[in-house]
Amino acid sequence: MHLAQSTVSKHLACLRDCGLVRMRIEGRSSWFSLAEPARLADLVEAADALLSASGVSPSLRDHQDHPDLDLGQE
Repeated sequence: MHLAQSTVSKHLACLRDCGLVRMRIEGRSSWFSLAEPARLADLVEAADALLSASGVSPSLRDHQDHPDLDLGQE
């Protein structure tokens, strides 16, 4: 994703503080997963509805099939 590790860490901390992801530590590694996938899906749908209502053409769903993205789906 070409982002600095510190940038990713700050974003993950924000998502964790908002309750969207949970973190588990194993040794020196931190593992993140979606806390409530349905909650995130609701958030994406609401944001898509706002984008549609505003007349803006991009969709938050455009990236979902990108090979570099792992949404934690099992």
